[in-house]
Amino acid sequence: MAKLIGKFEWKSFKEFNNVKDYFKWEKEQLGMLQKISNKATIKNPIGFLLTFPVADGNAVYQVRNINPLELIWIPFGDCYQIPDAYIKGLSMKDVILQIKRDKLLESMFNK
Repeated sequence: MAKLIGKFEWKSFKEFNNVKDYFKWEKEQLGMLQKISNKATIKNPIGFLLTFPVADGNAVYQVRNINPLELIWIPFGDCYQIPDAYIKGLSMKDVILQIKRDKLLESMFNK
């Protein structure tokens, strides 16, 4: 059973004069989080980014602790979230399945 412990605070967030600058900033920030996520393993999934399809985008959460399973919400783009009931129903098995899926997709498309 997972627990949502808060939301990610963007330390370098600032006001932007145009959308293009915001998208560039967002891509850089998500890139940094993705590098951490890519280092996550089945044995140590801390930092892994869990994604859930919502509408025309994704809700993104990061694994912060594994015992008990704790997640933080990563607000970006349209700031999609999944219902709390879904989060409470997640287990380490679900995290491991997403890690395996992501590693498989990466191996298929990054040849």
